[in-house]
Amino acid sequence: PRFNPNATGPEPPLPPGQLPPQVDARQISLFAAAWTVGSLKYLSESGADSVTYFEAVGWRGVMQGANPPALPERFFAMPGEVFPVYHVLADVGEFHGGSVLPSTSSHPLQVESLVLARGPCVRILLANLSEQPCVVLVDGRDFLPPVARVRYLDETSILRAMRAPEEFRSHGGALVGSHDGQLRLGLLPYGVARVDVDLEGS
Repeated sequence: PRFNPNATGPEPPLPPGQLPPQVDARQISLFAAAWTVGSLKYLSESGADSVTYFEAVGWRGVMQGANPPALPERFFAMPGEVFPVYHVLADVGEFHGGSVLPSTSSHPLQVESLVLARGPCVRILLANLSEQPCVVLVDGRDFLPPVARVRYLDETSILRAMRAPEEFRSHGGALVGSHDGQLRLGLLPYGVARVDVDLEGS
């Protein structure tokens, strides 16, 4: 919470070296990116017209900005970096004007999905909400072509995604084959997979 609405006096001073209570050190983590996928899924599927997340810059934002954090020993961001959640919001923003298709997970506390559609393009964001790697079977027999393009945001790509975001986003991902309309993907802990399908190109 940004503040205590029931407070009867000013906030007590912070002990030296402590983050403000409104700051979560996980803001810069893959955890925040995966959590945001799940949050966006349930809010959008429930009919929310709009939602605002985070600040733009700083330790409550989606990027660090030009200056280092005030407590780099507690908040491990570097000047110029974007946070993983930046890429989740950018992936969703590219489908502005599209629609959200309902999706279900057999293990919603472990993996969630957000499915976006605009014209002939479908994008699936898969988020591993756990600290364990897992295998996900995407059942898209109604729309999955023989090949989809998959890009991972996980521990193998996080440094490039944070330090060279434009380069990271310029690569659409690798081509992955499906079988009988099903796509099998591995997700590392708190990893996010972006699956892109062009229905006209199938």
